[in-house]
Amino acid sequence: MKKVFELHKQSNMYGNAKVVPVMTSSALIPGTLVRIYNMDDDMHGIKGVYKGDFEHTDGLIKSLIVLKDESNREFNFYTLPDTIRIVE
Repeated sequence: MKKVFELHKQSNMYGNAKVVPVMTSSALIPGTLVRIYNMDDDMHGIKGVYKGDFEHTDGLIKSLIVLKDESNREFNFYTLPDTIRIVE
């Protein structure tokens, strides 16, 4: 038993391990151009700039999309995160 333990010690079993952080992959970062994808909403298909996810007043997490009209006025639009798509 002693030889097996010494062999383990010499092999440095944990010294060769590579530690890699686990992150969820997402290309959706603030400033990304997105399109609203919600067939039940009159805003379906409208493009805007994603600004982030926030806790809304009703307690739900919603994504903030900044929309611009023809006069370049900006409007905030909150929607559920699963109703936006990245414009490629």
